[in-house]
Amino acid sequence: MPSLRDIEKTVGTIWIDRTARQWLLSGSLKKKAPKIAEGLNPEVLKEIDRKGADLYGRLINFGHYDLLCSIYPYCQKVLGKDWDYIAEKYFKAYPSDHYNLNKICRHFPVFISECSDEMEKYPYLAELADYEWLELEKVEDGSKIERAESVAIDSLEKISIYSPVVNQTLTLRRYEYPILEMTSHFEEAKRIRKKFAKDSCNVVIYRDPSTHRVRFIELGKVAAAVVEKAQKDQSSYQDLLRLAIELNPNKNPQDLVVQLLELIEELQTDTVFVGSSKKGETNAIE
Repeated sequence: MPSLRDIEKTVGTIWIDRTARQWLLSGSLKKKAPKIAEGLNPEVLKEIDRKGADLYGRLINFGHYDLLCSIYPYCQKVLGKDWDYIAEKYFKAYPSDHYNLNKICRHFPVFISECSDEMEKYPYLAELADYEWLELEKVEDGSKIERAESVAIDSLEKISIYSPVVNQTLTLRRYEYPILEMTSHFEEAKRIRKKFAKDSCNVVIYRDPSTHRVRFIELGKVAAAVVEKAQKDQSSYQDLLRLAIELNPNKNPQDLVVQLLELIEELQTDTVFVGSSKKGETNAIE
């Protein structure tokens, strides 16, 4: 008698994999089985209702493909007529393995980075997929954003004893291609272009604590370095000022102080920073 595991594996393979399903529907199990169907339990295969398997398999495929499209709409636009082929290859390489259906699409950025033909035609595709996945990841991120004390950083003493608190949902990415410019084009253009030159950018992706919406902001070189250091360790504003000076050795330090204070205010307003705390303290407020 087949085990429950045999039944699950056999039926699941027939439902999910089109090649295995077509082999079953061909009418003869004596034909050479496709590689993915090798080792499936023959007793279970004989009992599978073929019309039902075909219908259910099609419904699953439609559901999976629709899900992938909804998460990666810009990748779909770029790939055009090749999208269905890529989607089918993806689900064969990464079959469903999570109760959260969205999670079955989480490997797509890695998968597309390994598709040499597509990456040769559209070398930015893996970065675009990563960007699109991060948006969903932030939407589903259950992390609580803990605001800290709102402190006016207006004296040398405060600069030395206070540190910014970075939004707990924030991710910083350095992309080789102008991702925000590209996605804006894909969103608005009636006829999209698919060729883009390299133009590196720093992008922070995070959830706004007030609106709960996902935000994407492009940062300059110094701003990105400041945010990265603040996130990595509890650096004081003084530490961040030293970093800014190191990155701009030819600029007047007094001008840099003013610019850094303006940057800090912008990052607090944009909720990249969600308050300040004294070094060594975690005095989050509700």
